[in-house]
Amino acid sequence: MNADDFYGYGGIKAVSDFLDTDLNKDNKENYALVGYKLINTITDNGSVKRGICKIEDGKLIGLDESLVEKDDQGLTKTSFKTSIKERVKNDTLVSMNLMAFHHSFINHIEEEFIPFLEKNKNDMETCEYLMPDVVTKEIKEKSNKTFKEFKEFISKGNVIDLAVGVIIGGAFSKIVSSLVNDIIMPLIGIIIGGIDFTNLTFKIKDATVSYGVFIQNILDFLIVAACIFTFVKLINKLNRKKEEPKEEVKEEPKKSDEVLLLEEIRDLLKNEK
Repeated sequence: MNADDFYGYGGIKAVSDFLDTDLNKDNKENYALVGYKLINTITDNGSVKRGICKIEDGKLIGLDESLVEKDDQGLTKTSFKTSIKERVKNDTLVSMNLMAFHHSFINHIEEEFIPFLEKNKNDMETCEYLMPDVVTKEIKEKSNKTFKEFKEFISKGNVIDLAVGVIIGGAFSKIVSSLVNDIIMPLIGIIIGGIDFTNLTFKIKDATVSYGVFIQNILDFLIVAACIFTFVKLINKLNRKKEEPKEEVKEEPKKSDEVLLLEEIRDLLKNEK
């Protein structure tokens, strides 16, 4: 908070209630900012600096530090970042630097303060270390971190392999279903005399037990499982053949001219004996 601003009882109590809840006592990532209507924070004696709140789904996504002025037509703001001057509504929420953080946030402020001093070492008399800039940078870093984590997750090989497996599995299931329904089952129907298990039922009072459907489903499962087993076994067999190392044919080392000459001399000596 700023020492020269009057925040009112409601603002102080809102911060106190936020910090006092069990949810926020140990949550380092949970911050809060008390927003005030812009019209209630300005003065008739000149311009003021205000952090314009950017809110999305009830959450603060950024602060636009701006110079706010009042004229006969209403309020205007000039962003320090873009230097664009535009009209702004009276009930726009702004930051008066009444914020609530976990105490660990002080370490982050200190880390950012060192680069700030280095950047403004030649302008120490007029530069300001603005809390809204620190908060906005922290929000962006969190957003980028979340996006980066999601990108890493979605680009992992096992996730992509799983997606490919699901697509191929869906296409393969159609082949298996066609094999079972259009080829195997008609042949089995001929063998067992065209018996349709789905018509097998019995009644218990008003209830009908269709045990034939259950038998048919078991039969379908066994046939599909056998087809898949055969197909996988065939694929594994082909893969093993590819992986089998080829026998290397070792070539006899070529004899040098010196060795050949010595062998000739040896043979001549043998013949002389």
